[in-house]
Amino acid sequence: MKKNIINLIVFICSTVCFAIKSKLIYNTGYFCDEYNFSPADIYGGNLYLMLNWVEWILLALVCLISLVTLIISLSKNQNN
Repeated sequence: MKKNIINLIVFICSTVCFAIKSKLIYNTGYFCDEYNFSPADIYGGNLYLMLNWVEWILLALVCLISLVTLIISLSKNQNN
């Protein structure tokens, strides 16, 4: 039971972080479109722009892995 709660908290926290990061990327794109900037100018170069996308992808993977872990732990508890 305690493990399920921890898995649920990890899933909720990772989903919230992913949602915040997605909104930040959206706002950056909106700002770039309105004021004719490039995202590389905002993030300080192409390297930091790529790192921003890598961070977003890693957050998505953490959400997916934590969801799978939560589902597996819940199904094990139902079988017991």
